[in-house]
Amino acid sequence: MIGLRAARALALAVGFLAAGMAGPAAAQSCHGLPSGVRVSLTIQNVRSSAGQVAAVVFGDDPKRYLKPHGELETIHDPANPGATTVCFWLPKAGDYALFVYHDANGNNDIDTGLLGIPKEGYAFSNNVRPKLSAPSFKSTHFTAGPGETDLTVKLHYP
Repeated sequence: MIGLRAARALALAVGFLAAGMAGPAAAQSCHGLPSGVRVSLTIQNVRSSAGQVAAVVFGDDPKRYLKPHGELETIHDPANPGATTVCFWLPKAGDYALFVYHDANGNNDIDTGLLGIPKEGYAFSNNVRPKLSAPSFKSTHFTAGPGETDLTVKLHYP
C-alpha cells in the first residue's frame, strides 16, 4: 500500500501522461489562464542570467501593434544564459505578434537610445530584423492554432 503523498504524485504523473505531456517540460507552469491555445517560446542567445526575459504579446489588430498599452500581455521570466523557454496561454486561436527582450537590469522596460534603438537584447516573432524602422505586424505575425504552438526567436544585442 502506498502513502497519500505517493498516491497524489502518481495521479499527477498519470494525468500528465494522459494529456500527452510527459517529462520535465510538462511540469513547466504556463502564464495566463488555460485556454486550449498554448505557446512554448524558446528565446535563444540570452547573454546572461541577469534580470529577466520579457515577451510582449500583441493581438491581431495592426493599429495596436507596438503602440503604448497596445499589448495583450507581457510575460516576464528569469533569464537563463543560452536559451530560456517561456510558456503562456493565448485567449483563442488566431494571429499574434511578439516583441521579446532581455531586461538585463530588471526595470520592466526595454531601454532605448535617443533614436529608440534598443540598448538591450531584443527580437521579434519570425526573427524579423528591423532596418530603419520597426517591423510591421504583417512581417512579424504568427498563427497560433488549437493545442501547442512552438516558436523560437534569437536575441540580437546592440
